[in-house]
Parts: sequence; structure tokens; C-alpha cells
Amino acid sequence: MVKASGLLPGVVPPQPILLRDERLPAADVILGPEIVPIIDLVVTEAGGVLESLVRRQVLHKPGRRLVARFAARVAWDARVSDESIVAMTDVGGPPAGCLVVGDGERTVGVWRWPFDPYLPGLRSAVDPDRVREVIADLGGRPGPVWLTPLAYRPGRRAVIRAMAGSQSLFLKVLPIDEAEALHRRHVAVAGRLPTPVSLGWSPTLGIVALEALPGRTLRETLTSRQPCPTPASVMGLLDEVAEVEGSGVGDVPRPSAIRRAAGHVRVLEAILPAQRDRLHRLLDRLGEPSVVRSGLIHGDFHDAQLLVRGGTISGLLDIDGLGMGDRIDDPATLIAHLSALEVALPRADPYIRAYSEAVASASLRRADADDLARRVAATCVGLATGPFRIQQSHWQAASLQLIALAERWADRADHGTSGQIAGRRGRTAVR
Repeated sequence: MVKASGLLPGVVPPQPILLRDERLPAADVILGPEIVPIIDLVVTEAGGVLESLVRRQVLHKPGRRLVARFAARVAWDARVSDESIVAMTDVGGPPAGCLVVGDGERTVGVWRWPFDPYLPGLRSAVDPDRVREVIADLGGRPGPVWLTPLAYRPGRRAVIRAMAGSQSLFLKVLPIDEAEALHRRHVAVAGRLPTPVSLGWSPTLGIVALEALPGRTLRETLTSRQPCPTPASVMGLLDEVAEVEGSGVGDVPRPSAIRRAAGHVRVLEAILPAQRDRLHRLLDRLGEPSVVRSGLIHGDFHDAQLLVRGGTISGLLDIDGLGMGDRIDDPATLIAHLSALEVALPRADPYIRAYSEAVASASLRRADADDLARRVAATCVGLATGPFRIQQSHWQAASLQLIALAERWADRADHGTSGQIAGRRGRTAVR
């Protein structure tokens, strides 16, 4: 490991985070001041000078992997730029293609955007010349290309928006062995669901090119108080998802929200150890999931996955998780995100509250009220990891508010009042 205090002239180390994970001893390096000289090594190797460092994202899989993304201000010979730098530790060791720093017991792998060793196609996806070739291969006209990174989860995926004249498309970058399955999934549901059409994929780069769909997300539509699709039409879309069959679309089983809650609790107790007993009491209250109706589900159905135009649904995004599961989980996920959105706002918004209640009422016509409430609570437990993941300011308080929201939903299941939307208190963020 780099032998340094973690301090560089002019560079303020990010606030340390105490995270206990016995299988990942290098976690304290990545989340502490020692990460500063390690990242400085990467910057220096590239010919730059590190001027500042801010932690922007932390992804933790307890006992398996921890990844942190940092925003770095770097001075080069004739310019200063903002860079994204990733540090990770994994029980299997860091991947080939990154800088490896270790002391025999603790090992950290580091890379700069876009040189993600898990996403070899990312360098091509952010290269205007290469993207211009892709657009030409798809029948587009050559010309200037503007690229905008929209999302990046190190080692997992990235989304780049490409604009060429009036043509717009999205490049989804995945590990190479996952790209074909996503392409085939889009092909299988084309014409049956309002999902983006896959324009093609690269077997050597792991890039899937998707058409751009019109509309704004349901979240943007709600917060701007524009007309929203009826809850009945949202439930109808879930019926359409359940009816899609064939082409291996449902090969991947989706565990229920209640079963996944245990994994989220492990993350939360690692970062909020004082809440361990409270979290396990909540987990016990969720109980075991009962299979109500099995079928094809979206798997991550929330207000940022639905596009809306003119008050109607114009698109369904991110079908990576499409698979067989309990159909009640999709509406439960949407309700959890809507109730968390209410909590996120600085003041009560009757428009969002009314829509949340209407979606809950529409869902209750299809599911047992108490079972639905428990699944909403389980999803809120997962949402409680979000403020830490995105390194939101005062993330501890934000996570506690979402844990409290999960408890209120569990209360409704316990007290038989699940037909009502959980009350909103406090303020946090939903991402």
C-alpha cells in the first residue's frame, strides 16, 4: 500500500466512512484518507496533477466487493479538467487492466474513466469518431456527433446519449457477455411493449444501440405537475409485460422484494451499525413472501422507468431485469418510489400525493393489501441504501428517513390499514 498520510498539498481528503466488512480489509483504504495518494498515482501516471478529490458514489456488496467513484480536478499541461476515477476491492482480486496497489493483505484496483476494465466498449462509446462510424453503419448521415454520459455504474454499465443532427440514440455499455442477451430481449418484446428498439449490438465491445423514445419520465411529469397516465393504464402495461412470452425473455428468475431486503439490510448495518437491531426487527416483520401471481415482470418498475407524453405512456425503459417473478412486486416497487418521492420533497405536494394514492388503490384491486404493503416496505429498505450509494449530503439522516418510511408501511400490514398510503415525514432523496 502507498506509504503516505493521505494528504497532498491543496487536496482535502473526502470525509472518511467507517464500514465494517471482514472479507474486504481494503474497504477502509478506499473510504479513508489513504485513497488520496493512490489516486494521485493514477493521475501522475497519466501526466496530470491532482488538485481536488470528492467521493461521488459507493457500491457495496457485503463480503464480495466495494467500488467507489471519485470526481477529481486534474491539471494537465495546458488545461484543467474534471475526471472520474474509480477505486475498488474484490474478494477475487482486481481485474486485469487497472492499476493495482497493495500491501499483501489489502489490495485496491484503480482506473480512470473511460478505461473501465469490465466495460471495454466504454472507450469507443465516448469517442465521437467511433460513434460516428456506428451511426453511419445504422444508416444515419455522417456529421458532427455530440455525446453526453447519462449514467455510470463502474464495472456494471454506462449509458451515453449520442446526438447527430436530428438523430438521437442511446449507447448502453455492458460487460461483453451481457450485451447479446439485452439485445435479444429488446428484439423479443419489440411491437409488444413500448420499449426502445435495439438498433444493433457489438459482440466485441458489449455495446447495445437503442433508439430514443419521446416523452419525459413519470417522475419529471409528476414534479412539474403535468398530466400523468391513469393508474389503470399503468396496471394495464404491467398486464402487457406479463403476457410477453418466448425468445427466452423470462429465463432469468427475479427474487421477490422481500427476499432481496435481507441483502439491503446487510449494506445498511455495515454503514449504520447502531441501527442493526432496528433493521433486523423490520426484516422479521416482513416475513416470508407468498406467491400471489407468478409471471413475467419488469423487475425495477418505478417512476424513472416510465416515459410520458401528453398524459399517456410513451415508453418503458431498462428491461435488463425482465424475468419471471411475483407480479405484485412491480406495482409495489412503483408505490415505494412514489411514497419516497413524497418524502423527498421540501413541502407537501397534493398532486403527487393524490397520484400515489390512486396507484395504490389500483394495485389493491389486484393484490392482498397486507402482502402488497410488506413488499412496499421491503422496497423502501432497498431505497434506504440509495443516499449512501450516491454519497448524498447528510446521507445518514436521509437513510434513516427511508428506514422509517419502510416501518410505516410495515405498520400498515401489521394493523390491517394497508389500503392507505404511508404518511410522509421528513425529507430525503430518491435516485
